[in-house]
Amino acid sequence: MTIHLYTVCWNVEGLLPYFIRHYEPLCDRLVFYDNMSTDSTRAIIERCDKASVVDFDTGGEIDQSNYLRIKNEKYKQSRGVADYVIVVDIDEFLYHPDLRAVLCRYRDEGVTLPKVTGFTMVSLFHPRAVRPLIEVVRRGRFSPQYSKMCVFAPELDINYLPGAHRCEPSPQGVESREAELRLLHYHYLGLWTVLRRYVYYQRRLSERNRREAYSVQYKQSLACTAARFMKNWVCAWRIL
Repeated sequence: MTIHLYTVCWNVEGLLPYFIRHYEPLCDRLVFYDNMSTDSTRAIIERCDKASVVDFDTGGEIDQSNYLRIKNEKYKQSRGVADYVIVVDIDEFLYHPDLRAVLCRYRDEGVTLPKVTGFTMVSLFHPRAVRPLIEVVRRGRFSPQYSKMCVFAPELDINYLPGAHRCEPSPQGVESREAELRLLHYHYLGLWTVLRRYVYYQRRLSERNRREAYSVQYKQSLACTAARFMKNWVCAWRIL
């Protein structure tokens, strides 16, 4: 079975090694669309033999229209080559104790759109361990927003809507009977790390994003962001 992964990134040197370590054993190819990172993101990617990096420039701004175009179009390069593609952000880890075996079974059953259950993962401190992230950060809470279609047969037109949490696939696709897969969203890793990242993202929001209310979470005050972080921490439980 062949699996390809597509993702968008910008200045993610802290999380990227965990991401590559998680997906490299599963995927045959990892394609990173880098929004002109200024840290060591590109160098980390280039050390992975299965990875390739493609630059795209938005003038130093977060432009969701470009991100959405990449997520809706670039995976089509894998048509006729891969059985499944995974389209995720750097903080999204698709998980099952035997993920490849499950996807093999889905392929044999004709499943083209596996169901996924999403969880928001939380840690008060950003991890510094060399162990896999799923072993280091195990607390989270159920998230309908991240129960999204992130793995599918590349022959589908996935048609993600703004934010890429919902989609309108064409053709409709054959879904799995159960949601055996989990999508672990490692967004809240370290309170101070999150607050610092939000400051950067607030500065990078494009005028279109502000006007059309995309990436609305980055426009909130740091006090609201901290409150949301702590609410997720209090409500989290050990899911791994």
